[in-house]
Amino acid sequence: MRQLVASGVTHILDAAFDPDLPVRFLQSLVDRYAVQIVQIQLRCAGPVLKQRFLDRESSPARHVGHHGSEQYARIQHLLERGRSDPINIPSTLVELDTTDLSSIDYRGVYASIEAAIHGPDGLAPRPEVPAIMNDHQEMR
Repeated sequence: MRQLVASGVTHILDAAFDPDLPVRFLQSLVDRYAVQIVQIQLRCAGPVLKQRFLDRESSPARHVGHHGSEQYARIQHLLERGRSDPINIPSTLVELDTTDLSSIDYRGVYASIEAAIHGPDGLAPRPEVPAIMNDHQEMR
């Protein structure tokens, strides 16, 4: 992933209910490659989110590799709250309420992301990218 980031490849990272997990890794990318981070913080009315989770876990179509029911006790309070906290890293935060999926303004979300990445006029230059290091050099 570091080599792709160094090459300017855009990534999506899912921090599913654990905003502390990727902090050190993301900070290392910011420090080393001057990457720009845009967080899309999904939130939802707690009862709606909790019911969606329970419905998805009880669905026969649920992939067996997803062990959400095993995580339920750990994340129940987040489901009831309707969100986790954003990742604690310098970034642009775009909040998206998913309580009513039919009312999501996708064009507005895309515009917010584009403005965060390229500036409101779409002309912000991308930062220069340092030379790619091999895996052994990156691990030091």
